[in-house]
Amino acid sequence: MHGLHGSSTFEFYELSVVKEGDEWIIGRPSTGVYIRTNSVGKHIIELLAEGCSLAHVERHYCDHRVKDFVAELQHDGFIKGIDNHPIPDPHDGMFKAFFNNVKPERVAWLFSTPMLMLYVAIIAAAAVVFVTNPSLLPVPSDFFFTDYLMLLLPVSFLTGAVLIALHEAGHYLAAKSHGLLTRFGITNRYYYIVAITDVTNVYSLPRHQRFRVLYGGMVVDALIMSLCALAQLLPLPGWLAAYLSFIILIEFLGLWWQLYFFLRTDLYYVLENILCVHNLNVKTRRLIKRLVHPRSTLTFADKREKRITQCYAPIFVLGYVMLTLQIVFFGIPIMAEAFKRIFTQLFVSKNLFEFIDATVFMLFTLLNPVIFGAVMIVKHFRRPVTKLIALTLLLMGEFLLVFLILASALMATNNLWLTGGVSFLLGAAFCAPLYYLWRKARPSSLLKGEFIAILVVVFLVYTYVLRVLLERFLLQVGKEIPAWSVTFAFLLGVAAALIYLWSET
Repeated sequence: MHGLHGSSTFEFYELSVVKEGDEWIIGRPSTGVYIRTNSVGKHIIELLAEGCSLAHVERHYCDHRVKDFVAELQHDGFIKGIDNHPIPDPHDGMFKAFFNNVKPERVAWLFSTPMLMLYVAIIAAAAVVFVTNPSLLPVPSDFFFTDYLMLLLPVSFLTGAVLIALHEAGHYLAAKSHGLLTRFGITNRYYYIVAITDVTNVYSLPRHQRFRVLYGGMVVDALIMSLCALAQLLPLPGWLAAYLSFIILIEFLGLWWQLYFFLRTDLYYVLENILCVHNLNVKTRRLIKRLVHPRSTLTFADKREKRITQCYAPIFVLGYVMLTLQIVFFGIPIMAEAFKRIFTQLFVSKNLFEFIDATVFMLFTLLNPVIFGAVMIVKHFRRPVTKLIALTLLLMGEFLLVFLILASALMATNNLWLTGGVSFLLGAAFCAPLYYLWRKARPSSLLKGEFIAILVVVFLVYTYVLRVLLERFLLQVGKEIPAWSVTFAFLLGVAAALIYLWSET
């Protein structure tokens, strides 16, 4: 960071300054970085931008830590140069976005009064359809729009990705209609690739003009759900009607998700903008914490902020209630139906295709905990308990991958020695990524022994389950290879790997 001294003068980037209550929101639209400050902070920036030296401003505000404030402005990328010398921009090259050249006049018509009336009419018509045709209301069974489980996951994943992108596009277009510099791009959340819209520059708008940007995504969700409901009135093929019902369910759950105020959803930011209380969620958490721990400190800017926070607290808690209701009425029934179908196709049906269908579905389902567990162990989890939970998730998914490879080997050959060798290598390889992750996470020496003990128990259980699944599979394909021999070879491979792990600790 460039050194600061009394004679320093500063050149600022073009900044946005918006008054909100007793505070000022000052930011740099080109980077989307904003700060909140009082009138003193605003005046300091104005004096420095006019060419006043740091010493002059410090004399004017001798009771304030002006130098520290200027250092923060430099860190935030507000200062372009010091003493007529350009300084590095900390935000240079930070963002990679798409569709940055959309002009306001090209999208402003989407938010004109006639279009808004059309949106309201579509949503109102869909509401009438739902009231007059209750069978179209979303229910957990709508999630299963196809009987093929292996088709369900990839299609639902791609559909969800498209719907999320459309939701973000709603925010993006609303921001562009105001002429804001907005970034619509692709990023990742852990190992998921997602679309995201950076609309931080909404704070450069007056408070009453921000609502369009904040609720833009929710309007898109409601429109998609409404159009799908209206389309159900047409004579559609059965598969298309089922798929539209699936989309209605997904969008309904997405709108329900907006009620999880503790997650800072779009609806939360709408409320925060209406109530004009900055960091409302943080203040509410501290208020609730104080009810449990009366000695914890809590301060408010004024009586109004305290009163609003107290009134918002029940709404904040309502978010957890809505999450619980969604799990009870949608999450659990969907999972129960999925497991019911998997069990039926694995252990009841004698159809080989249904067996493979359920197996592939389980593979893709448990692939999530495998990758999630790996990412958590390497990058995030430091506490032993959470590390072991992530490790268990990793084992659960990796196990099914072993089963699929063994099933493929059994389909390809009747040679017992060959399948046994493959099983042994799989057992040994099963521990290899775990060992790598464990060493990379650098656990304590005490926990290494616990880790080995847990692996022994888990592998014994997994070996038994593997034998049961292989027996069922061999029965389906008409093979006479004994399942116990294949699973015994797998267990020998695991034992060899565990002995090596133990010697390394």
